[in-house]
Amino acid sequence: MITAEEIGVYKPRLRAFAYTLDKLGVAPDEIVHVSASPSRRGPAVPRARPASP
Repeated sequence: MITAEEIGVYKPRLRAFAYTLDKLGVAPDEIVHVSASPSRRGPAVPRARPASP
């Protein structure tokens, strides 16, 4: 788990997401963000699906 306190910034600051991607060693299309605040959700955003083998 990566917290805003660890990063020193809060979302939606790009630095928060960039830090997380770098720390996990993944690309943006390899991760899913899950909100902890359902009441603050925005509209659903479709994500790319991996190609079938």
